[in-house]
Amino acid sequence: MNFKIRASMLSNYFDCPRRAVASYYRKQVCGFGFNLRDSRNSILSAVGTSIHASGKFMMDGVIEMGVPGNIKDSIECGMQALREQCEDGVFFDPSIPNKNRAEQCVKSLALVYRNSVVPICEPLATEFPLRGVIDNVLITGTPDLNTKRGIRDTKSTVKEKSHHAQVGMYALMQKTDLPPVIDYLDRKKLTHKAVEYEIKLCKRVAYFTAKRIIADLREFFATEIPVILPCNPSSMLCSEKYCTAYGTFFCELTGGK
Repeated sequence: MNFKIRASMLSNYFDCPRRAVASYYRKQVCGFGFNLRDSRNSILSAVGTSIHASGKFMMDGVIEMGVPGNIKDSIECGMQALREQCEDGVFFDPSIPNKNRAEQCVKSLALVYRNSVVPICEPLATEFPLRGVIDNVLITGTPDLNTKRGIRDTKSTVKEKSHHAQVGMYALMQKTDLPPVIDYLDRKKLTHKAVEYEIKLCKRVAYFTAKRIIADLREFFATEIPVILPCNPSSMLCSEKYCTAYGTFFCELTGGK
C-alpha cells in the first residue's frame, strides 16, 4: 500500500503509535474492518488552529506591508477559524469547558502573540509547504513560519512537550542548519516562551523516528495486525475522549473486543 507521512505525526508517534495511526490513517484502518470512535475535533485543537490563523494574519501583514495585520482583524480571523472548527461539533476540556471560554482564549492568546512573538520575528513566509523522501516514502509538512533565523512553530498549551521530531523533520526537508524555535503560548497563564531546539539532535530524532514509522506502517498495512503498532496505555491521552482507537478491537489493551 502506498502512503505518505505528515511531519506533525512524528511527535504524536512518540506518545502512542497506535493512537497516531488511528488518527492519521483512519480511512485505511477502517478499510481493514476496524471500527474507530467518533473523530470529532477537540476544543484544544480548535483553539490551536484559531491561534495559528490569527498569527498568520499578523505575520502576512509584516511580510506584505512591513507592519503586522490589524489586531482587531487578526482576532476576527481567529474567531472565524474557531467557528469553522466547531461546525461539526467538538468535545470540550476542563480547561476550556464551553465555547465562550474558547473565544476568550483565542482573543487573549492572539494579543499575547501580537505583543510577544511578532516583535521578535523577521518573517519570510507563513504556512509554507515542505516535501522530502525517506525510504521511498513521501514526507510532507507545513511549518507555521519561516524567518531569517529559521523555522518557528506555535503551540498553545499549558505544558511544554518535546517536538524535536516534528521540527527536525521540517529542518531536514528545508535542508537548513538554522535551529528551529517553538513559541509556546500558555493558555492558563497567558504567557509566551520561545524555546530554541538543538538542530543536530532534532534532525537525528526526526530521521530515525520517520524510519521507524515507515517500517511499522509497511508491516501493518501488509498484515492488518494492530499489535504490530506499539501502544501506550499510560499516555495522558489514552481515553475515549482523545483516542479514536480507545476501547475498540483496534486497541485490545484498552478493553476493545
